[in-house]
Amino acid sequence: MEKTVRIAIAEDHEILRESISDLLNSESLFDVRIRASNGKELLDAMRSTPIDIVLLDLDMPVMNGHEAIVKIKRYYPKIKVLILSMHDSRLFVAKLLSKGANGYIPKGGSFIELCEAIRHLQEHDYFITELVTEVLIEQSKSKLPYDFRNLKGEQLSCREVEVLRLICGQLTGVEIAEKLSLSKRTVESHRNNILSKAGIKNSIGLVEYAIKAGYYEIEL
Repeated sequence: MEKTVRIAIAEDHEILRESISDLLNSESLFDVRIRASNGKELLDAMRSTPIDIVLLDLDMPVMNGHEAIVKIKRYYPKIKVLILSMHDSRLFVAKLLSKGANGYIPKGGSFIELCEAIRHLQEHDYFITELVTEVLIEQSKSKLPYDFRNLKGEQLSCREVEVLRLICGQLTGVEIAEKLSLSKRTVESHRNNILSKAGIKNSIGLVEYAIKAGYYEIEL
C-alpha cells in the first residue's frame, strides 16, 4: 500500500487555493493538511502539522514565497517545496533552485502534471522539467570561479561518482542500493560525502555540480 502524501498549499487567491486543494483531496493518495494564504500562515501551521510537500506560490502578501522557502529549508530541510508560478524565465527558475526549491510547475500547467510532480517528489529529491534541465545546462556552461573537481582538494571516489550519476538519473536511495548491491545506509553515506566534498546542500546542487564537473551529461 502506497504512503499518503501530506500536502500544504500556500496561495493567496482563495478560489485557486481551494480548487487545487479539492482536486488533490479527490486523489486517494493525497491529503491536503494545510491551506494558507501567505508564507506566515503556512509556517505557523507547519509547527503543529506534519507534511511532506509544500505547494508554494511566490506572489503573496505578509510573507511571500521567496521569503518562505528560505525559512522552510532552514527549519524543515526534509520537506520538499514545489513552486507554483506564472513566471517561467530561466533566470527566475535558477534563483528558485538556488534557494532550495525541489521543483517548479507553471500555473498554466495541467492537474495531471501537478499530480505527477507530487508523486515524483514523494520518491525523489527533485522534479526535473525541460525548463529546469535547460537552466542547469546553461549554468554548467557559465564561467566558473573555480574548478569543481578540485574544490577543497578532494576528488570523488569511483563509487561516489557511480552514486552521483545514479542520483542525477533520479533513482531513489533504495534503487541505488539495489543497483550497486549496497545497503541504503552505505548509499546515504556516499551521498553525504559527495555533498561535503562539493560544498553543496541539496540534490539540485548535486545535479548542477555533476554537470559542471563533467561527471554527468544531460541530452535534451
